[in-house]
Amino acid sequence: MNPPPVLQAYPLEIQENEVIAAIIDFVERNRQRIWEISGMKGGWEGWLQVELAMAVSRHSSHSVVEREKAVFQNASQFIDLWCTHRNEYYHPMTNPSPSQRDRRIGVELKCGGEHQDFSTNVVGNFQTRVIKDIQKIMFGMNPSEIGDAGARVYAVGITAEFDDLYGFESVATTGMQPRYWRSSPLQNTDSLYVLWWYRDFRNGSV
Repeated sequence: MNPPPVLQAYPLEIQENEVIAAIIDFVERNRQRIWEISGMKGGWEGWLQVELAMAVSRHSSHSVVEREKAVFQNASQFIDLWCTHRNEYYHPMTNPSPSQRDRRIGVELKCGGEHQDFSTNVVGNFQTRVIKDIQKIMFGMNPSEIGDAGARVYAVGITAEFDDLYGFESVATTGMQPRYWRSSPLQNTDSLYVLWWYRDFRNGSV
């Protein structure tokens, strides 16, 4: 029996959220390098965190990007990327009246790797790791970090395996099936995939 289809990413979603757009743009431009790095032992999430933090801050209005920030109700948990809009910060010339009118964006990352996921003989290892991030987000945010305009928190997975797009049936019960985007072909004709799921948090709700 074939697995149920995964809903493809809506182009409108990519256009509306510049943080996801910046991540996708980075993956597209660096797809061959990412594919090569994913085959190395030791994982590549730390490298990607740094690269994406720089890419988001340069190419979106969420120009303040923090890594490993404590934003969850569980104070021992940290989010990989926490992106705050530049309008929140005072500047005498460009922003003399700072405000929180723009939603904050959080990103939890999971990177598929040949040794971590594909050589472990554990079926669905990548999916399990992404679902753990989703559960972490569902547990809730620290209300003080949400901001007046609310927050959108993503679980993002990047993988070179098409089969990694399946196995998220349990996630559909949260109200959103993960979406994905496919890169241009690599030199070996494969592609990379960016998978994402998100939850919105309003001020006063967790």
